[in-house]
Amino acid sequence: MLLASVVLAGCRHDDPDRVRFENHLYIDSGEMSAQLPVKPSTDALERTLSIASAKPVDGGATIRFEADPSRVRSFCEAYYTEAEMLPEEFWSIDPAEVTIPSGGVRSTEATVHFSGLKGLDMSRNYVLPVTARTSEPILKRAKTYYFLLSEGAVINVVADIRQTYIEFPKFNNSSPLNNLRAITMEALIKADRFDRMISTVMGIEGHYLMRIGDEGYESNQIQIAGSNSSENFPSASESPAIPVGRWVHVAVTHDFRTGAWCIYYDGELRASGTKTIGNRNMGSPTDVSSPGKGFHIGLSYDKNRWLEGCICECRIWNKVRTQEEISEYRYEVDPESEGLVAYWKFDEGSGSVIHDYTPYGNDGRVGQNASGEIVRGITWTRVWLPERTEE
Repeated sequence: MLLASVVLAGCRHDDPDRVRFENHLYIDSGEMSAQLPVKPSTDALERTLSIASAKPVDGGATIRFEADPSRVRSFCEAYYTEAEMLPEEFWSIDPAEVTIPSGGVRSTEATVHFSGLKGLDMSRNYVLPVTARTSEPILKRAKTYYFLLSEGAVINVVADIRQTYIEFPKFNNSSPLNNLRAITMEALIKADRFDRMISTVMGIEGHYLMRIGDEGYESNQIQIAGSNSSENFPSASESPAIPVGRWVHVAVTHDFRTGAWCIYYDGELRASGTKTIGNRNMGSPTDVSSPGKGFHIGLSYDKNRWLEGCICECRIWNKVRTQEEISEYRYEVDPESEGLVAYWKFDEGSGSVIHDYTPYGNDGRVGQNASGEIVRGITWTRVWLPERTEE
């Protein structure tokens, strides 16, 4: 209490009810660095920077963002990382200058463009320090932002969805997902355990659902559940078991006209047969007031059928993919591929929105209760996929 009194006494000006402090600008970010994994397919990236102030700026302010090679060594020492300055042909800042209007507390945005990245030797690390320069007072510890570019895998982050799920209260464009005459459903999963009768991958309860386990099945056997038990397949004697503790790519193809279906693990055919059913509509929005109705990832019937583990690369196609296509593109596909009607990569790394990478933009969100509160947030987990093998 004595210390607080001294501090306040030192800050007070003429008015005893006002605390005076000098206004400072700073780069508007909780962290002053970002690691950008450069995947083999990555040629361009973009990130934004802006400036904020502790209190409104009188008369406005202009700030210029500039690359600062002099900060490379201090970055390496602070982060115990070996890196070199990113060559100037691989980056640009547009606009380089941002402004805070008079009376404002936040600036316009500058975009840092990274391009031609396939031309980088990614056996090295590169850093781009960007320093904010202005005539206004600016916090020293928040005036330089560091972008670290390092070698990335095809997949660098995934979602741990145990005890949570993804819902779709609204589809921006449901038509590509409806009246399907054929389907391919894919997902990369890593289950830590199958400790309940049913675990859910994705789909619609009572319509068309990819799930694991059921009454009469082992808890690790895959099953497609249709609108009634007569539409379910494969049988318990045919259903392959999903391994625990490792990543496995699961794919189901089904021609609804001929009934021919196939199940693949890591691109290898594990089961096949015939089950003739009518066309399916997968673009059914989630009924938030009644969990289990509508399309979900990680939920069916109720909130106790989650997938105990991680997931990524969830896709729906309106056609039967060949075994060669499934095997070759387990870790990534072109979002504009013909027949791809939904593509949730689960690579956001933060937040509660799961983006659909197809042009249809049918994003999902982490499940919420009736009050709009998130049931349980996703745990974002860093990975390296495909996994490295020892030579």
